[in-house]
Amino acid sequence: YKTYNAPAVRVAVRPLPHRPGAPAGAVPVGHYALHEGVSGLRFRTGEAFVYTFGVEGAGNSAALVLPAPRSTDKLEVYGPDIKEEKLPDGTPQKTFRYRLVPHQPGALRLDSLFHLVFFNPTTARYDTLRSELRPEVRGEARSIAAANPAEDPFYGPALARADSQLQPLDVYQDVRRYAGWLLGALLVVAAVGWWRSS
Repeated sequence: YKTYNAPAVRVAVRPLPHRPGAPAGAVPVGHYALHEGVSGLRFRTGEAFVYTFGVEGAGNSAALVLPAPRSTDKLEVYGPDIKEEKLPDGTPQKTFRYRLVPHQPGALRLDSLFHLVFFNPTTARYDTLRSELRPEVRGEARSIAAANPAEDPFYGPALARADSQLQPLDVYQDVRRYAGWLLGALLVVAAVGWWRSS
C-alpha cells in the first residue's frame, strides 16, 4: 500500500457572538426549519395526545437538544422519543416526539414549552424555532393526584423493606456461569446413563 501526505491546513474558528441574558451552553449552528405536528386539533382534559417537533436542515444534528419542558399541574409531559434520519433529498431530520396530557381547558400554548435557539451562519444571527400550534382542550379542569407511597397498601411496606445496598453489576455473569456448570453436569449424567443402558 502507499501512504500519501498532504500539507497541513489551518482553519480559523470564530467564536459565536455573545447572547445577552442567555444561559451558558452549546448552541447548534446551521440552517434549520421547523416541521411540527400534533395527533389532532381538539382534545378533552385528561386525554393524551402526541406532539412532534421536527427539525430539518444542514448543521450539527448531534447538538440539537430541546430544553426539557417540565410537567405542571396543568399539563403532564412525557418524552421525548428522539429519531434521526435522512429525507429522500439527503436533508438530515431530527424528530422529538412527546406525549402530552392536559388537565385544564382552553388553548394550549405550545410555544412556551417547545423552542430551539440556533445560530444561522448565513445571517450571522441567532434565531429561534418556536411552536406555532395551539391545540384546543375542552372539558372540566382536573387535578393531578399526588402519589403518596406511605399510604399505598403495597408500595408503602415494600419500600420500607427495600434494601438500599448496591448490587454488583456482574451478578448476571455469575448466574450464566452456574447455569453452564449445571448443564455440563446434566450432560455428564445423561451420557453415563446412556452408556450404562447400552
